[in-house]
Amino acid sequence: ICLIVFLVVYCLISTKFINYKSLYSLEDTKLSGQIIDYNIDGNKLSMIVKGLEKVKVTYYIKTVEEKETLKSNLLLGAKVELIGTFSNPINNTIPNTFNYKKYLYNKRIYRLFNVDSYNLSSDISIFYKIKNIVLKKINKNVELSAYFKTFVLGDKREISNEEYSNYQSNGISHLLAISGM
Repeated sequence: ICLIVFLVVYCLISTKFINYKSLYSLEDTKLSGQIIDYNIDGNKLSMIVKGLEKVKVTYYIKTVEEKETLKSNLLLGAKVELIGTFSNPINNTIPNTFNYKKYLYNKRIYRLFNVDSYNLSSDISIFYKIKNIVLKKINKNVELSAYFKTFVLGDKREISNEEYSNYQSNGISHLLAISGM
């Protein structure tokens, strides 16, 4: 009982009463770290880079050739050096709607970074090498890649809402969450 009370008090204090702040200043123009997640959507590259802390990074791709180069060279765990500007996420402007700043805060992301130029390195840890190999093998089978990414890696971004609701109604959605761990 004491352990449960201690855990509840610790969780309340660490989430509600302590405000965490970024280790990066808004005046900083350089960011180096490791890519822990990325997504290319049209001409927008979004990444989560872990340096001193996790930072949400945005880069707008300029040419089709650059996009193809990024698709082939971007790997999870790759070291990256970025030059750009830091900014703070904004609060929601309409009360009781989605709050992007709070969403990022709960993911322990306190700053945004808009990239002007970048430099990729191929230095990757063994854990990320294995994860990249698994991702390449999953992406070869286009028909089942969304299912495999969800089941093996816990990445639900590519699975449709209808299909996920079918998993929920069958009572197996918890397997998708647990397997990604």
